[in-house]
Amino acid sequence: MPHPALHADERRTGRRIDDETDFVAAASNGFEFELVGRAGKVVGKIPTRTFRTVLDMKSRLKPTPPIAAAPATTDAAPEKVGEDL
Repeated sequence: MPHPALHADERRTGRRIDDETDFVAAASNGFEFELVGRAGKVVGKIPTRTFRTVLDMKSRLKPTPPIAAAPATTDAAPEKVGEDL
């Protein structure tokens, strides 16, 4: 389904980078693209070094520990355990 902002005769087609495997392939081969629209077309290529730089930066990131969930809060009064009402 085309993006709602696209004109009726414009469509998104072709190759995309969907996951890390595609990204690693682009680090070896680059990423060629062609944009076609009402004003004409543009052909370009994102060079391999761009993807390699990002992968290098990713490899230097330190893993972050998971964030602990905040304790649940309620507006109700706490239950009294073991007391007769």
